[in-house]
Amino acid sequence: MKKAIIIAALFWSLPAFAGSFENVRDKAMHGDYQAQRNLAYGYSSHPYAGQEKSPLLACAWRKLILRSGSEKVDQTDTNNFQVYCGQLTEDQQRIAEAQAQRLFAEIYKR
Repeated sequence: MKKAIIIAALFWSLPAFAGSFENVRDKAMHGDYQAQRNLAYGYSSHPYAGQEKSPLLACAWRKLILRSGSEKVDQTDTNNFQVYCGQLTEDQQRIAEAQAQRLFAEIYKR
């Protein structure tokens, strides 16, 4: 039982090891693939301290990840896009698309 509690405590503290919201966002804005995934996950499921859940931003980052050109993009990214963007209304999809385009242009300068 004690071992299970320790494992659970370590699991729930993992986001703290990943860095602060500001640090992760800064890395994501500089094209860091894993930071982009972590940021999207925070917006959809388990926010960092100082980050609020936002299905629109989660979807925008998922779209950006797929378009990034990173060789690290895999089927889980496609699945995450389908799950998290698929929950949005058409109007929300349009807003997320516009945000993804803005972020892409800012990060990749194209």
